[in-house]
Amino acid sequence: MERIVVGMDDSEAARTALAWAAEAARATGATVTVVNAYVPIQSEKRPGLLERLLAERRAELTNWCGSALAGVSSEFEVIDGEATDVLPATAERLDADLLVVARTGESGREPGFLNIGSVVENLAHDIARPLAVIVDGAPSVTSRIVVGVDGSEHGRPAIAWTARFAEATGAHTTPVVVSESGQPSTEDAGIVGAAEETLSTEWRAPAALLDDVRKIPVSTAPVADALIGAATDVDADLLVVGARGLGNVTGVRLGGTALAVLHRIERSMVLVPANGED
Repeated sequence: MERIVVGMDDSEAARTALAWAAEAARATGATVTVVNAYVPIQSEKRPGLLERLLAERRAELTNWCGSALAGVSSEFEVIDGEATDVLPATAERLDADLLVVARTGESGREPGFLNIGSVVENLAHDIARPLAVIVDGAPSVTSRIVVGVDGSEHGRPAIAWTARFAEATGAHTTPVVVSESGQPSTEDAGIVGAAEETLSTEWRAPAALLDDVRKIPVSTAPVADALIGAATDVDADLLVVGARGLGNVTGVRLGGTALAVLHRIERSMVLVPANGED
C-alpha cells in the first residue's frame, strides 16, 4: 500500500481507527492522510471566515491525533463538506489503497459522524476502494485474519488484498468457505474446489501464513453469522469479505452478506470491492 486515508474526529473510536491505520502504514510503508469533514455551524460566512475556521479545525485535528502517527509519513486535511461525500472523494483524489473509518464517531449513535447507521453504511453501499471499519477497542496490530472465499470473480480481489496485507503484517490467515445446503453435495464440492483454485492463484504471500481452508456448512444460520462465527472461533483481529460495490454489496456468495456482516460483527473488518485489485 502507498496511501491510506483515515476519517478522523474527536472520539476515542476514531483514535482507535487511527492507531490501526498507523500500524498498517508502518507495516506497508504507506503515507497516511488524516481527513476531517467539517461543516461550520454558521450558515452565512463573511469573507475569510471559512478559511480561518478550517485552519482552526486543522490545528484541532493534529491535536486529536497526538503521537499516534509517530514514525509514519502523514498529512492532514480539513475539508468543508459532509463525511459521506468528503471521505470517498478524498480517497479517489489521492488514489488511496485503503479508506479507514471507525465504526462509531463523536455521538456514538444515530446520526454519528462515523456511525454504522450513517457514514459507514453509505460508504459501504458506494464502495469503490477497500474500506476498513475498525471497532472500538480494536488492537492496532493485526495478528490473525479470516477471509471469506467462494471462488467467484468478484471475490478474488479480497484474497489478493488479504495476501498483500498478511505478508506486510505477518498476520496468519484462515480462509473460510460457507456452503448453504448444510449437507455434502456435488455443488458444495464445486464451491470448495473453486475457492481452493482462487487461493492457489491469488494468494501471493508466504504459504506459512495461510491456514487450511475452513469449510462451514450452513442449514439454518445466515452466511454472515457463519463468517462472524469463524472469526470468533479463531479470535481473528480482522475479517475480510468481498463486495461488488456501486450499491450492490454482495459479500461472500449471497447478496447482502457483506452488509449483514458489517451490521452484526463486533470485530474490525475490511470490505474489498470487485474493482479493488489495485
